[in-house]
Amino acid sequence: RGTVQFEAPKLYAGKVNFAARYDAGQPKVVEFTLPKYRLTIAPDEKGVWHPQRAASQDADLSTAALYLHAALLAGTVDDERYRAIKVAFFAREPMPGHLIADDHMSHVIKQMRSLLSRAATRSNCWWQRDISNGPHVLLPDTKSLRRAVYIILAHARWRSQEGDHSAAMADIVALVALGRHQQRDSVLSGCQSGLANELITLRQALKLAHTLSDAQRQELATALETLPRVTIDNGRVMDSERATWAWIGKHGVATLKWPVSLKRPLADEKHLEAVVSAAETYFDQIEPVLELPTAEALARLKAIQDDIPVPTRSVLYEVLPTFSGLLEWRQRAVDMTAVTIAYLRREELPS
Repeated sequence: RGTVQFEAPKLYAGKVNFAARYDAGQPKVVEFTLPKYRLTIAPDEKGVWHPQRAASQDADLSTAALYLHAALLAGTVDDERYRAIKVAFFAREPMPGHLIADDHMSHVIKQMRSLLSRAATRSNCWWQRDISNGPHVLLPDTKSLRRAVYIILAHARWRSQEGDHSAAMADIVALVALGRHQQRDSVLSGCQSGLANELITLRQALKLAHTLSDAQRQELATALETLPRVTIDNGRVMDSERATWAWIGKHGVATLKWPVSLKRPLADEKHLEAVVSAAETYFDQIEPVLELPTAEALARLKAIQDDIPVPTRSVLYEVLPTFSGLLEWRQRAVDMTAVTIAYLRREELPS
């Protein structure tokens, strides 16, 4: 047993505990434990890794751990099948049952739905973030959760096709709750991912509406109205962005696992120094602006960005979040929720 630095792009990055057994003189890892999520993963007889925990622990799990568990399960769906699910999802055709309903997928989706529905009832979600190993460690779970969203939305469409509208409605509500819980994150990418997941799900709710009875539409509208609207903690997000750019200024970009297109403008030390310095001033100026009404905040953000010296501004626009997108998406999510609920409440839907 011991502690190691663990890095799996689709899973987790950070320090974890491990247990190993010796087999013919060779150590074989049989368990990893992620302490901050109180989650253990272990291989089955086929060597496939799965989350493991005793039933008595479920009540004590954090909301984020439930979502991480669902993301891990989504990762057990092979890439070829997942690509096929996404192609079918975006096609204007029925969802093929063989992608969703075989024994393996039925088992995986059943577990995912249970985790998501339990998390949806929680009033809070604390995403524990640590960028001491670099800001790239924040990315894996947002990608895995998007994978989970598409799998469950595909399942909702298939169940609706089969006439099980209650299951489809439950999936919609659970995924809107996921998106809003993600908006409690302390990092910008997590908040943006949550807003995107909420919008993706609300669009599917509008499509689902035409398959529902009037009573079911009213039920879904009430469920969506009941979900609390999350207020993004701009102060925590700003603190995280400051910490990210302080880390980049200290360590450079060589070890960052970002796309080359993002790292290239920062490779020059003079550019990097100028951008990090500008970022500090920029964050100080925009933090109070984020609390203003959306239209006013967007106008003020543009004025602040236009005051940045041109050479630095060109690099900043490539690598630094402007926060304009966050404000626009947040307003779009509010508007889309209102539109979806109003549409579901209509006495008659257009053909």
